[in-house]
Amino acid sequence: MKESFYETDKAVSEYLFFHYSTDKGKFSQELGSIEAHGFARRTGLLHEKFSLTRNRALDLGCAVGAASLALSESFAEVIGIDYSHALIASAQRMAENREAIIDITTEGDLTRSVTVAIPDTSCPERVAFSQGTP
Repeated sequence: MKESFYETDKAVSEYLFFHYSTDKGKFSQELGSIEAHGFARRTGLLHEKFSLTRNRALDLGCAVGAASLALSESFAEVIGIDYSHALIASAQRMAENREAIIDITTEGDLTRSVTVAIPDTSCPERVAFSQGTP
């Protein structure tokens, strides 16, 4: 059986990079639009515009967890679910370690190491990640 793209190291590194990188000096057009970086976190903070009770939040399709961790800043409990085992494992590692060093492809087989981190304002102890099943 062919491995899913979302289970590959390359996919996980790219997701981690787009979800958690903050140093715009490290971005290049080859790695996507600068505006795309931080999109998951911005999405996770959209609730701040509304007056609501912030007990629990559910993040379906959470990937590597940036939106879930953003939600943790104001919700008492957050559950992040994704089908990909590799993405959920990375989300759990980010929550536990608060940072990771990843290799990003720059050209062909060439890579560079980048450190990505969750914001200090995130409360990973409020988040549980789980792999969903189809």
